[in-house]
Amino acid sequence: MQINTKKTTPERFTQLPRHTRARATTFLENLKQKNKSPHTIRSYENDLLQFLEWNYSSFNLKLEKIDAPTISSYLDFLTNGGEIKSRPSLAKFIFFTGLHYLLFGFGKFKEKLHPKNTLRRVQPLGISSRKRHLSCLKNFFEFLKQTHEGHSKKFQNNPIKEKIHGIKLKEIDVDHTVPLLPSHWENISETLYRVEEKFLAHLLYFGGLRLSEVHELNVENFDYQTKTLLLKRKGGYRHQLKIQNSRKIFELLDLYLAKKR
Repeated sequence: MQINTKKTTPERFTQLPRHTRARATTFLENLKQKNKSPHTIRSYENDLLQFLEWNYSSFNLKLEKIDAPTISSYLDFLTNGGEIKSRPSLAKFIFFTGLHYLLFGFGKFKEKLHPKNTLRRVQPLGISSRKRHLSCLKNFFEFLKQTHEGHSKKFQNNPIKEKIHGIKLKEIDVDHTVPLLPSHWENISETLYRVEEKFLAHLLYFGGLRLSEVHELNVENFDYQTKTLLLKRKGGYRHQLKIQNSRKIFELLDLYLAKKR
């Protein structure tokens, strides 16, 4: 078996049927129009692409034919892991069938003459990862349902059924984040010497910012009069954030800018 791990996401999309590829692309474009974060879009893209490859490899169902039992089969696949195999093209199928007929006749026809190659091996996923995949599919089919309302009978029902496919997250399955105690922060701050390191650490600790939010900050986002930060939050709305220990953070900002000048 050959495992193809070099294909990029666009190349993997081209292996799918045209109608499937078009609807998936429209869904992802809609996420961009709704101003979803790049990380969210990439996550949706990867999860959706894996399901589409699995369906094409296992059943080759049109999207409107996917039902609740199909989704249940996919959840079993995510739970237990498995392989996603490439599907031979019609031209290859005809070639191998004809070759086999010439060599052996139809009496000894065997599928191994036109074998499927392994595209990907999927490891068993935990509960939270399966919930994420299921949420992606639910949103995808809900999008198809709403975009076809009023002019098509396709996608009238979302195949994701809450009573059938609901995944409950037990307390034992959750790895809780270990809280950062004040003593831990003191130990961290004592090891920082460069101004930019201190500035970044203070923003993360006292402001509670994500790394992506810090990365998008400009000098204009810092209001010296109110000692606040203007942040662009998930979804595109702006948030005026008043942070703890703002005096120290603005002092570090001045030192950082002086160093940069």
